[in-house]
Amino acid sequence: MKFYFRLQGKRLSRQIAELGVNPLIGYILVTLGFAAASTYLFIKQQYAEYIYALLGFVCVQSLSRRERTDFLKTCFPDTYQKLRLVESLIVALPFACFLVWESHLLVSALLLLASAASAFTSYAANLQLTIPTPYGRHPFEFLIGFRRMWWLIGCCYLLTCISLTVGNIALGIFSLIASFLLCLSFYGETEPMYYVWIYSLNPKQFLLHKIKTALLQSSLLCLPIAIALLFHPDSAYIVAGVLVLGYLYMINIVVAKYSSFPQKIGLLQGILFAVAMAIPPLLLAVIPYFYFKSIKRLNTILV
Repeated sequence: MKFYFRLQGKRLSRQIAELGVNPLIGYILVTLGFAAASTYLFIKQQYAEYIYALLGFVCVQSLSRRERTDFLKTCFPDTYQKLRLVESLIVALPFACFLVWESHLLVSALLLLASAASAFTSYAANLQLTIPTPYGRHPFEFLIGFRRMWWLIGCCYLLTCISLTVGNIALGIFSLIASFLLCLSFYGETEPMYYVWIYSLNPKQFLLHKIKTALLQSSLLCLPIAIALLFHPDSAYIVAGVLVLGYLYMINIVVAKYSSFPQKIGLLQGILFAVAMAIPPLLLAVIPYFYFKSIKRLNTILV
């Protein structure tokens, strides 16, 4: 098991070095960026602890991809469960520590318990049920993400129902924000190259198509929540603001993804994306930056 974590550390350091950044400086920048974004979230959001815990749990759940868990079971059959438990807690620990720093001890404990429990579930590796989705015509992100996160999507809708029942608009706004965060998480995976080759479009047309698809598919998931929240008459401006920001973030994640395609979003892109999420006015500069980088990347693929 020690070999596995040493190997992961070396892989991460090499990935940072490939970006032209000294690994030590990269780790420092990531740490500072994580702390700054976390602090900003807690300053700006009334129920930041729940959003933060959900973000942490989504990060932990990303370790449970079918291909990944099958690979680990094959390579580490004797220590698989222990390895999964340790790595899940490692990912959850920064979020849990910051929650403790903000005096949300119960939420921190629940996050750690949920993360530990996820290490002992096998749904990602063994689930054979094909869940119907409204996204079959436009793979890849929402089709895969919906089937992986259907239960979290269900939780968002349940929270919305509870919000309407008890008259708690803040809980409903949280569920709307959480649904957009889930949509953003769907873009963490990079599709195979031929999913791009099949389009007889130039790079600009391709990006426009992907942005339209992202906005439409995120609307199918988020608009029902937003419409339901309009039953609170005083919530219209807040709901509209969340929708506008959510759609801007969707555009940002699309162009950020293809700015490094066929590789995953790199460290520098990730930092820029996180900073733009924390300071929305920066989207006006970050989106064009990612857009032109994406055009250059796609020019070598879509010819």
